[in-house]
Amino acid sequence: MSNPSIFNKSDYRILGVLQADQCLTEISSYSIKQISEKTNLSIPKIRLVLKSFLLMNLVQEGAKDGISKTFYISEKGIGFLGVAMHGTNNENNEEE
Repeated sequence: MSNPSIFNKSDYRILGVLQADQCLTEISSYSIKQISEKTNLSIPKIRLVLKSFLLMNLVQEGAKDGISKTFYISEKGIGFLGVAMHGTNNENNEEE
């Protein structure tokens, strides 16, 4: 698994919101606007971070909401967030 320190706290807020709000499937997913409202981060910042998260398979693209793309946290993202927050892999404790 990659080193969690490559992201900053506001980046982790995105993963944290997706996990806390149970955005775990294509249907249970948030648009960039919804993530912005939940995290108080700018839309350009969220787009930039999501691009990195997608490349690392930490988030996946969900079903479109109208014309808006949506995103949800992957199993790998849940484990990555657990390592970053607690120094352990919580993937097995976060079963759907």
